[in-house]
Amino acid sequence: MTNFETTLLREKFTISDNNSSNNTSLIALSNRIACPLYNRKGELVEEFIIRGQTIYSCARMLSRLIQAFHVGGSLINRTKEFKWDRVWDACTSDYEKKYNPDKWIAVYHNGRVIFEDGERHPFVDMIEKFAYSDTKRPYEDSLNLAEKAFKQTGKDLSVHHDANVALIINKTENSIRCGTILRSANRTTTFSFTATLPKDDKFTSMAPFISAAAAHTEAVQICFIVGMLTAKELNGEIERGSDEAKKLREARQRLAIIQSELSNVETSFKINYRPEKPNFKVMIEQAKMSAEKMVS
Repeated sequence: MTNFETTLLREKFTISDNNSSNNTSLIALSNRIACPLYNRKGELVEEFIIRGQTIYSCARMLSRLIQAFHVGGSLINRTKEFKWDRVWDACTSDYEKKYNPDKWIAVYHNGRVIFEDGERHPFVDMIEKFAYSDTKRPYEDSLNLAEKAFKQTGKDLSVHHDANVALIINKTENSIRCGTILRSANRTTTFSFTATLPKDDKFTSMAPFISAAAAHTEAVQICFIVGMLTAKELNGEIERGSDEAKKLREARQRLAIIQSELSNVETSFKINYRPEKPNFKVMIEQAKMSAEKMVS
């Protein structure tokens, strides 16, 4: 049985013109996670890179691709073309579709985009192209290749790369561990959860736990929105029936759905949190207090 490990990075690329005197820079933001797919013999069949605007959209796409691969085989070489758009649609909630017009996703195979939706900075495509062209070198070396490519076109640009880990997924023979870094209104919380995988199919059964990790990261964002809007509501800044009132109501509904999803996983499997399970009520209160301080 093959072990599985992958890490999601939050990335910020700062692209600066070395010949410019106005110190202006272009910023490219992205989340990135690798999706290696192994057969039951432990052989790597194909690998994808997933990039997206949000951590949870990347994690949900990862979960769906793993499940689809181990149910139906290769995603690239199929008799019937794989329905990437349907998978992405299933990863995106009604709340996300309505309130996040900037959402985007891109899936790469062999350095090329094979599925995309939404608008992203074209620089991330260049990075993936260079990352695939020289897989023997560290991923970070792609930045040097990008700078050289710019110089060949007569542009003297430098690229600064900031990255931090947001999610680590590690599957061993019988268990899976998801380590997550959650950013709430005024602090960063690190936690992890572990679970024993069912005996029937240890590959496919990874999916619900990766989805649970995605749910936790989305919940942090929703808690922030609920807390900030609740503070405005209590301060009399939100009129009844207004767009913000609707957004607050639907954010609460979305959080309830996420909590139900997590509860189902926790009921079906034994999950151990370390150091403790995230408390969404506390996160909402923290966001509300932060909003109140901004007003006062």
